[in-house]
Amino acid sequence: MKLNSPELEGTDIDLERDFDLSKNKFFPRADVIFRIGKRHQIAASFFDLSRKKSLVLDRNISYGDTTFYVNSGLDAKFRLTSYGIEYRFSIVKTPLWEAGVLLGAKGFRVYGKAEAHLNGFSYGVTKQYWAPVPLPGVHALVNLGKHVVLRGVGDYFQLSLDDWNFKVWEVRPGIEIYPIENLGLSFYYHYLVADVNKVPEENVNGFFKYKISAVSGQLTLRF
Repeated sequence: MKLNSPELEGTDIDLERDFDLSKNKFFPRADVIFRIGKRHQIAASFFDLSRKKSLVLDRNISYGDTTFYVNSGLDAKFRLTSYGIEYRFSIVKTPLWEAGVLLGAKGFRVYGKAEAHLNGFSYGVTKQYWAPVPLPGVHALVNLGKHVVLRGVGDYFQLSLDDWNFKVWEVRPGIEIYPIENLGLSFYYHYLVADVNKVPEENVNGFFKYKISAVSGQLTLRF
């Protein structure tokens, strides 16, 4: 992560390296899929990853227009929130399996707050911005009898223009198990790379890159 200001070049920040954040984190995620026809689906998703840490800095770090000096006590919080919606169309659909294409969009809200304490003096900075991203991709589903469903989604988009420079790709394969007809459990592997270098927003100049590799378990309803 890096955030510049007109007067100051920001520092490249690695959250795990510089702020000693754990690479393992539980975070909430929700997914809803509506089947609106034999071959048509609308899907919505949400997740929120929040991380915070208190530490003593071992080097100077510049974030936006603020510099945090070595040996300062620092309270830092970073948060990534993702909202997504997509339309899925099944090109092939049989009683056993279906596969097709999707077109959707995700909105990433990036929030960062840092407050330093040095020699009885405290100062800090809070920044946030949005990065909306269109996402085309593919989807597939396999029915393994009445009680087990395999489902997978993959999407990718990259764009480089005057006011935009980003790359996002996501893969989510998983299994859904229904011991009761419409109520079950799902387990998904979630891999996401969000690499945003420029967004058309005032007073934002820098980049953020998040990489998430996680296994999720969810309660699942189907109708």
